[in-house]
Amino acid sequence: MEHLSSNITMEDDHTVIFLTGPINEFAADHLNSLQSKKKPGKYTFDFKGIDYVNSLGLRVWVNFFNSFQEGKVITFRNCTPDIIMQINMVASFSKGATIESFIGRFMCMECDSEKDYLFDGKKSREALLGECSTITCENCDVPMELETDEESFLEFKK
Repeated sequence: MEHLSSNITMEDDHTVIFLTGPINEFAADHLNSLQSKKKPGKYTFDFKGIDYVNSLGLRVWVNFFNSFQEGKVITFRNCTPDIIMQINMVASFSKGATIESFIGRFMCMECDSEKDYLFDGKKSREALLGECSTITCENCDVPMELETDEESFLEFKK
């Protein structure tokens, strides 16, 4: 069974926590070990290495995040499509955090290729919707489609 792990580094004036693996029922011990970062300050969670979040992991994350964020400025970076889905469904998943960047998975209907595209979370919903229509397939140069409904995917930007 895979377990959640992290790597912690300093960037400029903030602490970056790179998470890797699944956020599941086994993530509680690891996330609780991050509670040692009790001091106020700026923290960034980088989700690029997250495999998935299951329902038990969602509960574990929300419990951890609610207590961790106290007195801190939190940013989320490289949010995977699964993380964005959780943010859209459960407001307390990211309550008070700034979404710096997130990944959209695009599919080509011609050649079945896939492409992950990194979006700038500072852009408006309208700008992001427009940007979705500009993603083209590198193999056949046709417009690609987001793997999920664009309006639903960008729900957190309302």
